[in-house]
Amino acid sequence: MTRADLLAIAEDIEAVAMPLIRPDPQTEQERTNARIAEALLAIVARLRGRSVEIPPDSP
Repeated sequence: MTRADLLAIAEDIEAVAMPLIRPDPQTEQERTNARIAEALLAIVARLRGRSVEIPPDSP
């Protein structure tokens, strides 16, 4: 697998993850989806050579 392949996969992941992040999640499912999306976007950032920090869960 080449770097170009990984970057193409990163674009696909980003396209799927972005709609899952809502500004004000109302349900537990929306909050869970947002956390998963944030983790996926962190992977995308790493694939693109950027460091990223995922904030801790709120209580």
